[in-house]
This record gives sequence, structure tokens and C-alpha cells, in this order.
Amino acid sequence: MEKLLEIARKAATKARSEGAEFADIMLQKTRSFSIELEGLGIKNVTINDDEGLSVRSFVDGALGFCSVMGISTDMAEKASINSVAMAKVAQADKDFISLPKPQETYPNVEGLYDEAIEKLDVEKLVDVAKLCIEESRKIDKDVTLRSSINLYRTEKALCNTLGLESYYRSTSLGAGGMHIIRRPGDNVGSFSDYYSARRLADWNLEGFFANITKMALKFLDAQKIKTKTVPIILSPFATRRLLYNIIAPLNAESIQHKRSCFTGKKGEQIANPLLTIVDNPLIPGGVFSSVIDGEGVARRKQTIIDKGIIKTYLHNSYTSNKSKEENTANASRGNYRSGVYISPTNLIPELGTVPAAELIKNVKDGVYVYGCGFSPNANGDISSTIDFGYWIKDGELAFPIKNAMIGTTIFELLNNIEAISSDYVERPGQILPTIKINNIRVSGAK
Repeated sequence: MEKLLEIARKAATKARSEGAEFADIMLQKTRSFSIELEGLGIKNVTINDDEGLSVRSFVDGALGFCSVMGISTDMAEKASINSVAMAKVAQADKDFISLPKPQETYPNVEGLYDEAIEKLDVEKLVDVAKLCIEESRKIDKDVTLRSSINLYRTEKALCNTLGLESYYRSTSLGAGGMHIIRRPGDNVGSFSDYYSARRLADWNLEGFFANITKMALKFLDAQKIKTKTVPIILSPFATRRLLYNIIAPLNAESIQHKRSCFTGKKGEQIANPLLTIVDNPLIPGGVFSSVIDGEGVARRKQTIIDKGIIKTYLHNSYTSNKSKEENTANASRGNYRSGVYISPTNLIPELGTVPAAELIKNVKDGVYVYGCGFSPNANGDISSTIDFGYWIKDGELAFPIKNAMIGTTIFELLNNIEAISSDYVERPGQILPTIKINNIRVSGAK
């Protein structure tokens, strides 16, 4: 820990001596295991050790960015020199004010690093992969897997010229992908899912791959449907996609560049009052939990949409200073090679009062959606293929559908929410209920 921070401090000092008004340095070491599954076998096993650093320097608000593979004091100082040189020739940015300052207190978030994962070796993961393959084969001997099992162990150090310093370790495991079953003709059933966890104790794969294969079987013999305006029921996994695509356009950078359908709508009612969404990065063991954001600002729980009303946009230090609004600590960095962007963390919707089964039972004609994009463009329009869906007839899932699309707007979708279920699927850091939405146009190919 101390060695990485010492290198970061020296790089910060070098950036200041070269003329940077502000600079931050991130150092990262990652070891990853990846097992790629194809057909009913293991295609590739990869072990990757990656380490590197990046420096962001600011001169008159202009940004210079330099990243290098490898970690040493010499590399860090050279990266500082290069980033400052780039900042000096870049266009000045009057909207840049400052990088974040150190804070007095930071939250304590349990379950971000697990020694049990640290001790796993690739042989153990290969054994897990073989069991998952066997699970799937028992369900259908002709299933084709396009899946993977992944492990990451990461340590990061972050330092800036205002004295902010942090160091943390994290672990994660992930597994899943697409399972495909083919029958004579063009009869194909497929399904996909992915399961991630930060702690080994939360990573229970028993039956997980088998269930993906079972779901793929259910999507055989899919039928085309007629275009119709009907209720749609979102499965918990469709809800997961919808939540992200509601909150992602609340990115303050997109708002300030007028690239978001929610530009100018802070404080306005954009959804049924049933909809409340909390961004909570402090959930123990949550997949998107963390103590600090990508710039070192202390994370905190916050309500983004409250009873259908936008309460805040998502900010990093630049966008919050530019708009003179509070920094929501939503800065993100994928790794040392990437710049800083804005993203949500663990999105938690408020639950309703009716069980999911009741929501389906009360639909005469409609569509149960397992998978759909729901990504709105800058005008709020949505035109998304239903990747996995079932036609509902008289409260029952009647048959799988194909070649169907949802055509609507994000505002129609959100205002037509009729109910959110009281029960849910839980994944680490995720609460995923079922949602019923009325009067949505589903375009069929029949």
C-alpha cells in the first residue's frame, strides 16, 4: 500500500513542478482469471497480470492525460511530465474549477475484498466450470454454451495535488453468458444471464447454468405476434436493464451538453409516483459498492428519483463545479487506461404491495419481457427488440415470441407504470422486482 501511495505522491509533486495547477494519479494492479466456455467444453483459460498508472494534469482548466503500463517512480514522473505538456497545448476550459479536496470522513463498506477469493486458483475455477458444463449437459445434451467464468483481484492507489489520498483492494467473481439450443429448421431457443459477487460466500452457482439452459428450452418454438398495444410485465432481469437506462441519462455531462432526454427536467415529475430509485454504493458486498468514487470523493446513498420526480443529476467534480451543484460522487474509472466518466452504482427501487404472480394473473393479453434494451435516445424515444419474451394470455405465459419490438418513449414507459411487485430477485447489491406497465405498443412481424 505505502509503496504505491509513495509513487503517486512523487508523481503529483512532479506534475506541480512542471506547471500543473491540479493533477491526480491513479495506480492499479489487477490479476484476472478468465475461463471461456464454448459448446460443451472449455475453449480458453487465461491468466492476466496487468499493472499501470495514469496521470491527469490541468493547466488553465485544459486536460492532459497520460497512461502507461508498469509501475515505478520513474514511469510515474515521466507520465506526469507528458500529461502536463499535453495540458499546456490543449484548449483552456473556463468551466474547470478544481479537483476534489480530502474529506474529513469516509464510509466503511464491508465485503469489497474477500481473502477467500484471493486464495482461489485457476484450477479451482476450472473445476467449477466443469460442474457448470455438466449441469447444462444434463438438461440438454445438445446445448451450446457461449459463457465465461471470471475472477478479478485489484488494488488501486489514488492521489491528487490537493492532498487527497486513498488505497483499496477489491475482489469479484462473475459467471454466465448465452446458452443456445437448436432444433431442426430455424427453431432456436436461447437465454442469457450473468451472476457477479464480491464475496465467495455470495457466489452460489449451484443450478445457475442449468437454469439458463432450462430457460433456453422454454424459448424454443417461438411464434410471431401481431402489432398491438398491450400491458407489458418486466421480469426482474428486464427491470435491472430498465433501471440503468432510466438513471444513465441523468448523467450531468450529458445534461450539460443537452444530449439527454432529461435535460432541464430536474425537479419535474417524469414517472408515475410509484417509482422511487435510490443509488446506494454502501451496500455490503454490492457489485457496484465502493468507499470512494473514481476521483476519491466519499460515496453516499442518495435518492435519484423520488415518487416519480427527478431529485438530482449524477455528478463528478467537473460537472458539479460547472453547474454549482453538489457533487454526488458518481465519478467512475474503468481502469488506469480510461478517463473519468459518470455512472450510477447499486440502483434500488422502492417495492410495491402486490406479488409478481398477481401482476401476471390480471393480464388478459400482454407480453412478459425477460430481456429488452429500453435505451432512450436524446429525444426520449425507445425502439428496442424484445430479446426474450412471452405472450401472456388470460393470466398465463402462453408461448415464447420472436421478431417483436417495443416502440414508445421513456416518458410514456415511466408514466404508464401501474404496479411494482412486493417480491423480488436479489443479487449482491441489487433488488429486482417485477414491474407492470400499461398501454405499450409492441410491434410484431405477423
